[in-house]
Amino acid sequence: MENFFFLTKVQNILLLANESLSFDKNLKGDFNLKKNTIKKEKFNNLIYTGCQIMNKSLFDSYVVSNFSILDIWNELINKDELYGYESLEDFRHLTDLEIYKQLLKN
Repeated sequence: MENFFFLTKVQNILLLANESLSFDKNLKGDFNLKKNTIKKEKFNNLIYTGCQIMNKSLFDSYVVSNFSILDIWNELINKDELYGYESLEDFRHLTDLEIYKQLLKN
């Protein structure tokens, strides 16, 4: 992901995992990818892992206060400027105590 970010000189990138690789089968996809450009469609199969690299210039038009990163993501998605990188590793998200207990057993 880091190499892609710097080699292609994109301004942002999110690490995504296919929902089929998720330990928690209740997690549903947030996005899809088309040539590393993030799309939000009716059916999505890639889960946001919580890892992102964003150029600080993306925040220039926002006042420093509480805001949702979703506002920035949605704006970038609308302009086809939010990029993603698909991880091929198993995805383990500590969704809740029950998932945590199941992970401990494995």
